[in-house]
Amino acid sequence: MELLLYGFIASVIIHFVYILCMVGFGYIKTKLHKPDISKVDQLPNKVAHGRRSSPVFLVFSLVGVALICWLILLLYNNIFG
Repeated sequence: MELLLYGFIASVIIHFVYILCMVGFGYIKTKLHKPDISKVDQLPNKVAHGRRSSPVFLVFSLVGVALICWLILLLYNNIFG
């Protein structure tokens, strides 16, 4: 049971680092972007930023990575423990 908790904690940390990196990269790309206004004929009326995904996907991803981390910890303890 303790390994399952460690797996869940590792999964939360992995997801936090992933989301933080994606936000950081997006912020840096936005700050460094220099648009070429000389080639613009007509600007579009609708603009979409980012991407959408279901919150359910995040929950399944969190649980899936937690199970993978638990399995890795379990194998590690069986081999080296």
